[in-house]
Amino acid sequence: MERITYRSIILFVIIVLFQACSKNEKDPKKLSKDELIQFISKKKNGLVQTQEVNGIVVKLSYQPGSMLVAQELAGEQWKDSVFLRKIEEKYSNNYYFILKFSKNGKEAIRQLGDFSRYSDMVQVFSFKMNQFVNLTTAEKDTIALSDFFFDQNYGMGDGNNILLSFEKEKIKNSNEIEINIAECGLRTGSLSVKFRKELLDKVPKLDYSSLSN
Repeated sequence: MERITYRSIILFVIIVLFQACSKNEKDPKKLSKDELIQFISKKKNGLVQTQEVNGIVVKLSYQPGSMLVAQELAGEQWKDSVFLRKIEEKYSNNYYFILKFSKNGKEAIRQLGDFSRYSDMVQVFSFKMNQFVNLTTAEKDTIALSDFFFDQNYGMGDGNNILLSFEKEKIKNSNEIEINIAECGLRTGSLSVKFRKELLDKVPKLDYSSLSN
């Protein structure tokens, strides 16, 4: 009887541990903002692609919608579930990427050596990127930018950042996407960057409670 009881206890412990591991696999833990940034930056996670042409470093990074939600949350407002859901819905229908152009660790367009070229590139980044960036699916469908935003740092940043967005609905059936960046004035030529969509969809969620720490 004692032997049966001992074996039963061991079996029970194994079952509990197995269930705990299974639960962790189905429900990945949420990450703090800093942890999520680190997760995105790790090459093995396939969320960042970098190319260099003529001294210009072109970096394309996936940006989870939750990171944009975090930018809008102020103070303790993350505790207001209605407010939080409203902001989450705002960013739920698109995939977001940050396109970064840099040279020698500085903003690329600040090093063109010509004010007229600099002025032209500000216009391109601010108003014309939809003419130079699109997405193609594995099925060869071409998807236009849903929207874009140029974040002006006025020479204070380590690169020129442009937020790109594409509608999820238009690429929901594609396993792989390719973002195409045409020559826009920086003499990089045409570039293409591929991402596996399943990796974008599996990014851990942001723990909004960490924002108040």
